[in-house]
Amino acid sequence: MGLDLSGADLSRGAFQESWFTDAKLVGTKLIGADLYRADAQRADFSGADLTQASLVRADFDDAVFRGAVLDGADLVKASLYGVDASAASLRGTRLAGASLIDVDLRGADLSGAIVRENTFKVTVDETTRFRGMSGTLFGPVQLVGREGRTEIGGAELERWLRQRGGRVRVLSLMMHHLMVRVSDAPTRLPLILAEAFRVTREQTDVSVTSELENRNWDAVVTCEYELLQGDLSWSLEICATGEVQHRPTEDELASFVARRLKSPVFFSWHPGFHWIRRVALPDGGLTLARVLQPRDDSPAYLVDAAESAVPGFPDVLVTRFPEALHVYGPDSRRRADWPPDPCCPGTAFEGDGTRRIAVEDPEVDMDDAHRLLYRGELFTGEVTEHLGSKLVSLDVYVDGVQDGPSLEWYKDGTLRSETMVRKGRACGESKAWHPNGTLASRKVFDDDGLTILEDDEWDEGGEPTRSWRAGRTS
Repeated sequence: MGLDLSGADLSRGAFQESWFTDAKLVGTKLIGADLYRADAQRADFSGADLTQASLVRADFDDAVFRGAVLDGADLVKASLYGVDASAASLRGTRLAGASLIDVDLRGADLSGAIVRENTFKVTVDETTRFRGMSGTLFGPVQLVGREGRTEIGGAELERWLRQRGGRVRVLSLMMHHLMVRVSDAPTRLPLILAEAFRVTREQTDVSVTSELENRNWDAVVTCEYELLQGDLSWSLEICATGEVQHRPTEDELASFVARRLKSPVFFSWHPGFHWIRRVALPDGGLTLARVLQPRDDSPAYLVDAAESAVPGFPDVLVTRFPEALHVYGPDSRRRADWPPDPCCPGTAFEGDGTRRIAVEDPEVDMDDAHRLLYRGELFTGEVTEHLGSKLVSLDVYVDGVQDGPSLEWYKDGTLRSETMVRKGRACGESKAWHPNGTLASRKVFDDDGLTILEDDEWDEGGEPTRSWRAGRTS
């Protein structure tokens, strides 16, 4: 980390899963290089040449690509949060599935770039070029002009891009993530999804995630699937655009798919317990199951317990989960058959005495005292935030003021931070973790929330880098 490789010629180098965090690569040649899953957070690629580079699933959060050349590069499913790509050249770049959030694209050239269901919350100006750009994306974008900054999205953004030669469709997001065991599910899903969303078979597309050429780009319901190992066979990411009128909730969709496949369907349950999944059963019922995944990002999943029998899993232990008791209490009616639904942004949930809303909901607002309002009233309950379909934070509010646990997750579901808040201020112990799950920091606050009593930090390898106590430093 922190390497200075400025001006070096690393063209066609093999740097899969390498660490370039905080590296200086100013003017570096990386033509045709392979940086698959590389970690390049905060790296400086100013003026670098990454023509035809493979940057698939790489992490470029907070990196700088000012004036860099990425023509023909493959950025499929890369992470670009807070990136400065001003005046960069991305001609013909494949951006399918990449997350572009708070990315500066002023003066950039995206001619011929390919997007596919991209989060595209970027900043552009009148010099940003889009001619020949094609695919689908989710806005809005920030347009900087002579009269200041303007947000444009939806149909307006689509018209604006077309006026500049882009062939891009702006989508309204609805996304669900399911996991199934049926081996031939991909071949049966087109008809099942057409029935579930009440569209025609021709309006659906079911394709393996890596397929970018032979697919139906005009589909209004799409499903990307990936092969899993272990007890589950397929991971399904299902998306419906704003054109779809019938929009089932995730539990409704899971139950429908389970009945049609005649096999259990696993999907998300509670954001604080990602190893517990809801299971839609073929007979229409719901239960909870414990689904374990190795830490090494392996596609292998193990279903090792459930709260009731799951068809097709005869050896799974049937037991009561303490996590469910923690969330719902002993009332069995409020377990899998009445769960919170944190994976549907823009919806409100009310059950077991707890209200839950998404901060993206247009009915969420703040008053002059910076208190949170929902439908014009001070809100008490849980507030979630999503990036696409991924839950990234959950906070508790009382009378519009943050008061209770505050949790954050990385995009892959790994816990990012955990803090207790009282009347808007942190109190007690606060922890944060690196993306690999290693503890990154620990802070202890005084009861007033204004004074830090202890402050410890560790690097990704678990080595301590800071240890501070009120009254002394070491």
